[in-house]
Amino acid sequence: METIGQRLRISTRMFQFFVMLRKKKGLDVAAFQIMSAFNLAGLAEQQRAYGGGTAFGDAPFSAVLTATALSDMTGIPRQTVRRRLQTLQELGYITLQADGSYRLNGHWSELDIVDEIGGLIAR
Repeated sequence: METIGQRLRISTRMFQFFVMLRKKKGLDVAAFQIMSAFNLAGLAEQQRAYGGGTAFGDAPFSAVLTATALSDMTGIPRQTVRRRLQTLQELGYITLQADGSYRLNGHWSELDIVDEIGGLIAR
Protein backbone atom coordinates (compact mmCIF):
# COMPACT_ATOMS: atom_id res chain seq x y z
CA MET A 1 0.00 0.00 0.00
CA GLU A 2 1.35 3.42 -0.89
CA THR A 3 1.85 5.97 1.83
CA ILE A 4 0.93 9.63 1.88
CA GLY A 5 4.66 10.40 1.73
CA GLN A 6 5.13 8.26 -1.40
CA ARG A 7 2.18 9.93 -3.11
CA LEU A 8 3.52 13.37 -2.13
CA ARG A 9 6.99 12.56 -3.55
CA ILE A 10 5.51 11.28 -6.81
CA SER A 11 3.16 14.26 -7.15
CA THR A 12 6.01 16.66 -6.41
CA ARG A 13 8.29 15.04 -9.00
CA MET A 14 5.53 15.09 -11.62
CA PHE A 15 4.86 18.77 -10.92
CA GLN A 16 8.58 19.57 -11.16
CA PHE A 17 8.79 17.56 -14.38
CA PHE A 18 6.04 19.63 -16.05
CA VAL A 19 7.59 22.88 -14.84
CA MET A 20 10.93 21.75 -16.36
CA LEU A 21 9.21 20.89 -19.65
CA ARG A 22 7.90 24.41 -19.94
CA LYS A 23 10.98 26.29 -18.70
CA LYS A 24 13.88 24.29 -20.11
CA LYS A 25 12.38 22.47 -23.09
CA GLY A 26 9.76 24.99 -24.21
CA LEU A 27 6.97 22.40 -24.19
CA ASP A 28 3.45 22.73 -22.88
CA VAL A 29 1.20 19.90 -21.75
CA ALA A 30 -0.24 19.38 -25.24
CA ALA A 31 3.25 18.97 -26.73
CA PHE A 32 4.11 16.55 -23.92
CA GLN A 33 0.96 14.53 -24.67
CA ILE A 34 2.01 14.34 -28.31
CA MET A 35 5.52 13.17 -27.33
CA SER A 36 3.93 10.62 -25.00
CA ALA A 37 1.82 9.32 -27.90
CA PHE A 38 5.01 8.89 -29.95
CA ASN A 39 6.60 7.05 -27.01
CA LEU A 40 3.60 4.73 -26.71
CA ALA A 41 3.67 4.04 -30.44
CA GLY A 42 7.40 3.33 -30.31
CA LEU A 43 7.02 1.01 -27.33
CA ALA A 44 4.13 -0.81 -29.01
CA GLU A 45 6.29 -1.28 -32.12
CA GLN A 46 9.15 -2.62 -30.00
CA GLN A 47 6.73 -4.99 -28.24
CA ARG A 48 5.38 -6.21 -31.58
CA ALA A 49 8.79 -6.67 -33.15
CA TYR A 50 10.87 -7.94 -30.25
CA GLY A 51 8.48 -9.17 -27.56
CA GLY A 52 8.02 -8.04 -23.99
CA GLY A 53 11.13 -9.74 -22.64
CA THR A 54 13.61 -7.58 -24.53
CA ALA A 55 15.35 -5.03 -22.34
CA PHE A 56 14.30 -1.48 -23.09
CA GLY A 57 17.06 0.27 -24.98
CA ASP A 58 18.36 -2.90 -26.62
CA ALA A 59 15.92 -2.68 -29.53
CA PRO A 60 15.73 0.20 -32.05
CA PHE A 61 13.21 2.87 -31.09
CA SER A 62 11.14 4.59 -33.75
CA ALA A 63 7.56 5.79 -34.16
CA VAL A 64 5.73 7.28 -37.14
CA LEU A 65 2.37 9.03 -36.66
CA THR A 66 0.19 11.48 -38.54
CA ALA A 67 -1.42 14.64 -37.16
CA THR A 68 -4.82 12.97 -37.52
CA ALA A 69 -3.73 9.88 -35.60
CA LEU A 70 -2.21 12.06 -32.87
CA SER A 71 -5.41 14.11 -32.64
CA ASP A 72 -7.45 10.92 -32.32
CA MET A 73 -5.09 9.50 -29.68
CA THR A 74 -4.86 12.61 -27.52
CA GLY A 75 -8.19 14.34 -28.07
CA ILE A 76 -6.30 17.52 -28.96
CA PRO A 77 -7.80 19.38 -31.96
CA ARG A 78 -5.91 18.61 -35.18
CA GLN A 79 -4.87 22.24 -35.79
CA THR A 80 -3.39 22.43 -32.28
CA VAL A 81 -1.60 19.14 -32.92
CA ARG A 82 -0.15 20.56 -36.14
CA ARG A 83 1.15 23.64 -34.30
CA ARG A 84 2.74 21.51 -31.58
CA LEU A 85 4.27 19.20 -34.19
CA GLN A 86 5.85 22.27 -35.81
CA THR A 87 7.34 23.23 -32.44
CA LEU A 88 8.60 19.69 -31.80
CA GLN A 89 10.13 19.64 -35.28
CA GLU A 90 11.85 22.99 -34.69
CA LEU A 91 13.23 21.67 -31.38
CA GLY A 92 14.62 18.62 -33.18
CA TYR A 93 12.51 15.95 -31.46
CA ILE A 94 10.70 14.77 -34.58
CA THR A 95 11.10 14.98 -38.35
CA LEU A 96 8.50 15.54 -41.05
CA GLN A 97 8.42 12.73 -43.61
CA ALA A 98 7.79 13.13 -47.35
CA ASP A 99 4.33 11.53 -46.95
CA GLY A 100 3.28 14.11 -44.33
CA SER A 101 3.70 11.83 -41.32
CA TYR A 102 6.08 12.57 -38.47
CA ARG A 103 8.89 10.34 -37.20
CA LEU A 104 10.38 10.10 -33.76
CA ASN A 105 13.75 8.38 -33.99
CA GLY A 106 15.10 7.42 -30.63
CA HIS A 107 13.90 7.70 -27.09
CA TRP A 108 14.17 11.12 -25.44
CA SER A 109 14.75 10.17 -21.81
CA GLU A 110 14.57 13.77 -20.59
CA LEU A 111 10.94 13.84 -21.77
CA ASP A 112 9.98 10.45 -20.30
CA ILE A 113 7.87 10.73 -17.17
CA VAL A 114 8.46 7.01 -16.50
CA ASP A 115 12.18 7.73 -16.16
CA GLU A 116 11.40 10.76 -14.02
CA ILE A 117 9.24 9.01 -11.42
CA GLY A 118 10.20 5.36 -11.93
CA GLY A 119 12.52 5.21 -8.93
CA LEU A 120 9.91 6.73 -6.65
CA ILE A 121 7.30 4.11 -7.56
CA ALA A 122 9.66 1.25 -6.68
CA ARG A 123 10.14 2.59 -3.14
